Amino acid sequence: MSRSGRVLLALVFAAWCAATIAGAVAHEPWWDEAQAWLIARDSPLLELFTQQLRYEGHPPLWYLILAVPAKLGLPYASLKVIGVLCGAASAFLLLFGFPRVPLYVRVLGPFGLFVAYQYTVVVRSYALILPLLLLIARMYDARHQRPGRLVVLLIVLSNVSVHGFAIACGLGALFLFDVASGRVPRPSRRAFLTSAAAFVLNAIVLAIVLWPAGDNRSYVHHHGRPFDPARHTFIATSVVPDLFLAPMREESPVLAVTRVTLAMTVLAIPVLWIFRRGAGAPFVLALLGVYAITLRYYAMWHLGLFYFVLLFALVLAFERRRHGALDKAAQVAIALLLLRHAEWAARSLRYDLRAEATGSKRAAEFVGAQGLHHRQLYGTGAAVIELQPYFPANIIDNYRYGGRTFWDYSSGNAWPYPKFTTASRQEMSRWFARLLAERPEYIVYAGGILEDELYAPGLFRNSNYVRMASFGGYTYWKDAEMWRITFHVFRRADMPPASGPRSVAR
Repeated sequence: MSRSGRVLLALVFAAWCAATIAGAVAHEPWWDEAQAWLIARDSPLLELFTQQLRYEGHPPLWYLILAVPAKLGLPYASLKVIGVLCGAASAFLLLFGFPRVPLYVRVLGPFGLFVAYQYTVVVRSYALILPLLLLIARMYDARHQRPGRLVVLLIVLSNVSVHGFAIACGLGALFLFDVASGRVPRPSRRAFLTSAAAFVLNAIVLAIVLWPAGDNRSYVHHHGRPFDPARHTFIATSVVPDLFLAPMREESPVLAVTRVTLAMTVLAIPVLWIFRRGAGAPFVLALLGVYAITLRYYAMWHLGLFYFVLLFALVLAFERRRHGALDKAAQVAIALLLLRHAEWAARSLRYDLRAEATGSKRAAEFVGAQGLHHRQLYGTGAAVIELQPYFPANIIDNYRYGGRTFWDYSSGNAWPYPKFTTASRQEMSRWFARLLAERPEYIVYAGGILEDELYAPGLFRNSNYVRMASFGGYTYWKDAEMWRITFHVFRRADMPPASGPRSVAR
């Protein structure tokens, strides 16, 4: 590449860093981000492996990375630094790691929604998956020469998330098949056996530490049934159109079918092109890995994992110098996809710079300024854990489980877990009535996640409690506000009023 080309890519990288750092500084971490940080900060390492991973369902790598700043006592904002660094690794590899990839892909790719915002500004472990896939793509055609390096990357990938583990298993199985069938030259016997043994040992260890505990309430109540045909339909209609289109604002069978048809038509062109370029096998195996896990559990942000697998396959395909009739049509579809995701990232960053994703940061500042963390402070609502990372230890007096600050999914957690049933709603109401009967001095009600709104009437209509302040914000998805997460601070009516200002939630 010419000097001017390198300068252009450097300027693009600098622009990417500026945009994501600005977004990260402005962003208020929400529930998922708080949960990961608190587990890393407050779980002893032995307990992490022997207990917590069985409830969280995530491999240990992300928590071990977060544990470095968290256990050193560095501020919560350190989480943002890690997220930006993970995204920067992806951006750098896309820009500088693949000279055969067209310039428009290398420039637009880093600015996609899941590279520049979701997983990076909204910090998630999945941010590690794309750089690892890109490193695998760089060495993929020479993987037989360095099987040890390939297996190291696959082992690291498998320790990022269960999706990464499934992808690693798929790519590892494909490598075994390619060697056995003679599609790639046989590596040295010693290197091959050592690498295979290391991967198998890693898989066994992960299976042991991740095997769900019998009293894991999240696993029992909020996971899909992989053998239910309706589940496959749900995943297909959730993923395929959402790669190109914003969420539906209206539920309509005709509109849903139209969306899926349109998206499948556009996607079919680059997918067929990937096969024509000889990258179909790794694409399918990686895709099946993600798909297998999402059949069990899927949330909208897992869409990015499908997007990462598609980027991985596109890079592999571009690196192979083959030309055909589909080249131009495929590149048009690819450009449309990248532009769409860049648009969503720009909207998300602009929103986060102007508005708040959750009210927890301001609520924590209020609690600290009023000294409520030194008083009798009760909490309600799952999102209340968002307050905890801003304090060195648990501040919620009715949440005492061995010093934990993060959400505990085990049966040892006496807080009711929403199951979206009549019985669970009744249980939550009874639990809240018992809480009020204890007459705590202060209560923080966090609403916006799961069925937390059930607690609102009991507080807002209770003459024994007075609302001191409210702080709210909205999480953002693609092009619109999504979940409103609000924190209301109440004092018992016979307590003296707060001296600080009253803030009103959005």
